[in-house]
Amino acid sequence: MSSLFPTIPLEIGEFRQRLLNLKTRQLFEESYITEEVFKSGTVRDLRELRSILNRLLDPVLQPRLFVQPTIVTLAPSYTTATERWLLRELFYKVGAYKTVIFPNILAHAVGSGVGFQDEGGSLIFDLGYGFAEVALVSLGRVVKSQTSFFAGSWLEYQVDSQVRAKYRLALTAKERQRVLKDLLSLSLKRKILVKGQNLNSGQMESIKLDSVEFEALVTKLADRYVHLVKQLLKSASAEMVIGAMEKGLILTGGLAQLDGLTQYLTTKLKFPVLLAEDPSLGGVLGLSRLATELKDSLSLAFSQD
Repeated sequence: MSSLFPTIPLEIGEFRQRLLNLKTRQLFEESYITEEVFKSGTVRDLRELRSILNRLLDPVLQPRLFVQPTIVTLAPSYTTATERWLLRELFYKVGAYKTVIFPNILAHAVGSGVGFQDEGGSLIFDLGYGFAEVALVSLGRVVKSQTSFFAGSWLEYQVDSQVRAKYRLALTAKERQRVLKDLLSLSLKRKILVKGQNLNSGQMESIKLDSVEFEALVTKLADRYVHLVKQLLKSASAEMVIGAMEKGLILTGGLAQLDGLTQYLTTKLKFPVLLAEDPSLGGVLGLSRLATELKDSLSLAFSQD
């Protein structure tokens, strides 16, 4: 009977959607969707998202007609009960028997190695595409958290605007992501060749970008993160904060891999900042563990509202 009622971890986000088959450990992924589907982490275009979810579920749930999975997913802490209800309705329409929604930051904490039964406080900072969230987590509960929308999509937009203004060049989404990954840095000087459409002629052309051009932008973003962490530390009890600082702040999410960020934050905050073992997969890995131990972790999920 368990094959007809499987538990499936499924992470949804602005930039990627991932599903992990707990039996085979096979990862299925949709690599990119438009921002019309999500806006700042909350669902906007349900029809498009439903199509994406069906593409992810089809290879895993066979035969679809008889299988009724329990979907284990995540949502930002700031989502409303109504938004989470819409998410459950969406999963119901793609065949879910039940939907369990965990706080996004908790899933990333568990996926980064923080035990949801750990008594001591732990600091986790998820740097995602649509938003960034830093939290103090203890016993699987989010004790305190701070959220910012200065994240991957904001940085991508700023890079695109700067290149358009200076070079009259419109970069493709793929090239903008390559700039974030291969060029931007808080520690190194580097250059890359990028392609885009000339806004005057309409022709495709290549230009060379230098990381120095974006130093001020990247530093501004990193300083915002320093401020966000300090705000969090001020809002929590001194005893728990001191213990968490000794363990260090764990960075997860795609933007956590920004070159030089861990060193920059360590210097500014004056306590260890560590990169999660697999920061880009923190969400789905956390959901996988929460799903595997669902009887113990269920109380940590959002209520059914």
